[in-house]
Amino acid sequence: MKTRQIILAITTVSLFSLTSCEKGTDLFDGDYSFKTSGNIQLEKIDSADVRETVTADFVTEFGQMDILTTDKKAGNMIVSMNIFNGDIITIPAVEDNGKLLLDTVSRRMTLKINGINHSDVRLSMTGEGEYYDDTVIFNLDFSGTYSTLLNDYKVMQTEVTCVATKNDD
Repeated sequence: MKTRQIILAITTVSLFSLTSCEKGTDLFDGDYSFKTSGNIQLEKIDSADVRETVTADFVTEFGQMDILTTDKKAGNMIVSMNIFNGDIITIPAVEDNGKLLLDTVSRRMTLKINGINHSDVRLSMTGEGEYYDDTVIFNLDFSGTYSTLLNDYKVMQTEVTCVATKNDD
């Protein structure tokens, strides 16, 4: 009876150590399905120095994401987002102590401002992701300015999240 308990204990410890041995780039490497949503606080730039803040909805994006290692020793990776009915975005990244840090890239997105979709908004994006079980949660940060026919806006604050769930092999 004691032999069976010892074998069961050793097997359990071995399984836990095998499932937690993924570190560094191996932790993030893989194919994912993702969804991105949130909002961005914009400040209207007015020549009369009148400050007006507008909340713009980040129009939800979803698609396929690949996270690939380019230099395991340095922790360098590439995040490729293939947005359904949209662009493909390639983002250089680096793994640092269990976090995936995204380089700043310029990208196009759709924002809903005052109920109107603006589909050619170009802003700078950066962010960081953390791995939980089979999911990477990215907190994305946007910066820059955007002009419509009537107004100019400056990004003040962002609350945009991308959740990427690993696809089954």
